[in-house]
Amino acid sequence: MKTSMCTDPNEKWTPMSVERMSLFAQGDNGGGGNVILFAALIAVVLLVVFIWKSFKPKRTPDGMAAPQEKPRPTSRMKQTMTAEEVASKRFQPVKLGEGYDGLEVNAFLDRIVREFQRLQDENERLHLKKANLLSEPVTITEPILTAKQVVLHDFPPNKLRGGYSPDEVDDFLDQVVIGLRQWTSENEELRAELAGNISPA
Repeated sequence: MKTSMCTDPNEKWTPMSVERMSLFAQGDNGGGGNVILFAALIAVVLLVVFIWKSFKPKRTPDGMAAPQEKPRPTSRMKQTMTAEEVASKRFQPVKLGEGYDGLEVNAFLDRIVREFQRLQDENERLHLKKANLLSEPVTITEPILTAKQVVLHDFPPNKLRGGYSPDEVDDFLDQVVIGLRQWTSENEELRAELAGNISPA
């Protein structure tokens, strides 16, 4: 069988050229195995070239490497809570053990809903004012409930009728605090941009 491999131990080995690989594939025995091997080698070469071109940096017409597009940042914060989300919240009642009085929790949630509605309405008016500075000044109303008041609020445990799960209510109020702070912060930034175009209620 003829091969194109180097048989002289003193001769420096070099990779086979395409012509030598072709001769190797067309050996005296005419076996199909050599043809398959040759085709596989060609496929590997083409794959290497394709990968090399894929990772090669693109060039601009002046020969400089084109800047790589930076990935867009993603928000790490949950979307700001809305009045609708608070109004639709339902808590699981506690069957055994102490819980928060349901009537007190619901009354407190009603105040939270009204504060979110106030913040959302104010935010919309501030954005409209920013889009049209010639419109009427925005009237700012007093908060119905602040994030700090939500943090400091305590529900007395209901020892007789059960009530809502304290852990579930507390976890939700933590989200409420974040939402109130987000709305308040954005509105304060808008007010600062529109200084002189707002007025107290």
